[in-house]
Amino acid sequence: ILGGGLAGIFSWIISYPPDFVKTQIQGQAIVDTHNYTRWKKTRVPRIRDVITTYYERFGIRIFFRGLTPCLVRAFPANL
Repeated sequence: ILGGGLAGIFSWIISYPPDFVKTQIQGQAIVDTHNYTRWKKTRVPRIRDVITTYYERFGIRIFFRGLTPCLVRAFPANL
């Protein structure tokens, strides 16, 4: 019983930062702009761009923001 709960917590700790990066990329607006000669789309950020930008602005803690409610739910959900 204890092993399942701890495994659930560990899996969330490991998978939360990549999920944060994925969510930030998906949340970026891709806007079509027209400058009277051709259509342009804004560039979708790369994984490295997202990681460096957020790390420089907010530090390592931004990648774990919101993790506590997931950990509270993870233990009973994986019993």
